[in-house]
Amino acid sequence: MKLLHFFTLFILLTTSLFAKTHEGKFEYTTFEYGFTTNIEVKYKIWTLYGEPVVNTVARYKIVNGFISIDGHSYNLSEFPKTVMEKVRLYKLELKVDFETTYSTGTIVFIDVDMGAMGDAGKWSFNTPASPKWSKWIYYANYFSKERAIKAYKGFKKLESCVVYTKNIKYDITALKRYVSKQKLEKEKQRLKEEYTAKTEDLNQEIEKLYDIDKKNTSRLKEKYGDESLYQVMKRLQKGNNKEELSAFMKVLEASDKLALKVKPLREKINLITEKHEKIEKKFEDEYAYAILKIDKELKEINHFIDEKIVEVENRELPQNQPIKQEIKSSLMLLIDASGSMEGRKFEVAKKAAISNVKKAISKNVEVAVAFFGGSCSDPNVLNVHDFTLNSINLVSFIQNAPTMGGTPLSVALKQANEFLYSSKDKNSKNETILLLGDGEGNCANIDEVINELKVNKTYATHQTIGLEVDSHSKALRQLTKIATSSGGSYHQSVSVKDLEQIFEDLSDIEAIDNMIGRFGKNYNQPKDISNNSMQSILDNFE
Repeated sequence: MKLLHFFTLFILLTTSLFAKTHEGKFEYTTFEYGFTTNIEVKYKIWTLYGEPVVNTVARYKIVNGFISIDGHSYNLSEFPKTVMEKVRLYKLELKVDFETTYSTGTIVFIDVDMGAMGDAGKWSFNTPASPKWSKWIYYANYFSKERAIKAYKGFKKLESCVVYTKNIKYDITALKRYVSKQKLEKEKQRLKEEYTAKTEDLNQEIEKLYDIDKKNTSRLKEKYGDESLYQVMKRLQKGNNKEELSAFMKVLEASDKLALKVKPLREKINLITEKHEKIEKKFEDEYAYAILKIDKELKEINHFIDEKIVEVENRELPQNQPIKQEIKSSLMLLIDASGSMEGRKFEVAKKAAISNVKKAISKNVEVAVAFFGGSCSDPNVLNVHDFTLNSINLVSFIQNAPTMGGTPLSVALKQANEFLYSSKDKNSKNETILLLGDGEGNCANIDEVINELKVNKTYATHQTIGLEVDSHSKALRQLTKIATSSGGSYHQSVSVKDLEQIFEDLSDIEAIDNMIGRFGKNYNQPKDISNNSMQSILDNFE
């Protein structure tokens, strides 16, 4: 009890040792990338449990400027208001020098991250962050923790600080899209004018020829009425009127000559049209390609913003961080990712694994997760995440893990144990592998692998789970062998419905530790797994 009182008093003292809060705002104008941007920053800096805490937000307004796109310079005033409204400042990191009584005459810097930036005029989305003392205040290099604390104690307001842009990025995809569209329309208009200029004289010449032909055929129409030209010619031939027939035939021959003159003119127009259409399609293809690049750039920007929001949302303050303890146990989840697991079985296994990971880490047990699959000849059949106490990274890894083909159980068993002993925390005394499988291994003999691991003293305790494994199958015998030969036990999951409950039971790390202590490393003394014996083991997880 006295120790507890002492510890509580220590925490209170270290918390209030320099608990002064610095809060205010400052304005800053940047000229990066040709933009003149006014930035307003609100900040709050304090300490919590002896650690620094910083929260800063910013909003901005793009005043004016020039932008270079595809080698051409544009004044921002050239763009419509609706286009400019889509321009975003999506990343902003500042370097701020501040006054401190600790280092008179010396410029001291801190980096300021504004979180996820919003649209112009809106405050950024940010949450308090707790940088390490040794990675926060600097001049040429970061100050040590002791120097940083002293500098912070002499901290003055930032209103009179000098601000430098450390990292700033704009989303100008809307400007690029507008410029590309305008360029296409301009090229199309130019092509249209060229096409009109090249074909206008030809069309006028064709019209003249048509007018001449029309006058000739009109005279014939006036003379012969509704009678067809063929009928007229036949009648004149029968009537033996040579003069009239000759005059009639001359008009027809003139019409044919005019048609012959029109044909090459039409061919020229067709060639010009074909060439024009090819050039126009080329410009449209270039525009489509430019839009694809712009869309890809916008997608990457939005992905960055989404990741920044997740990062901001998942920050933890010192009081939410567990007091670091010495790691005494290491747990590795080894999960079958063969093709037979694909679908609901795999999803339920992932869900159960995530729950197991969170509970283990909450008890200061370091956890690694490995999925196994592929062929026996693969040099590495594991898709593995290293030991960590960061549940967020492990959960993301589990959620995104794919299935991987075959069931190289013996190869996975060997690689997993070797990985565990080479990667676990040096202070860890208890090592457990929780193995889930739904079928028999199709590689080397399990017994040979187990014997080799024992000889090399790299064989951890295994708790094995058979998912929908037949009670007389080779898979059951293999999983049972792995468990009992290591001092662990085999657990049967009749269906995916009870898989989560088995993981729930096995997530009691204290029970696992008790079992490890109970069975130790007596590899050559397999335990009986009769129903009564199994129940006595499971009783440890109540």
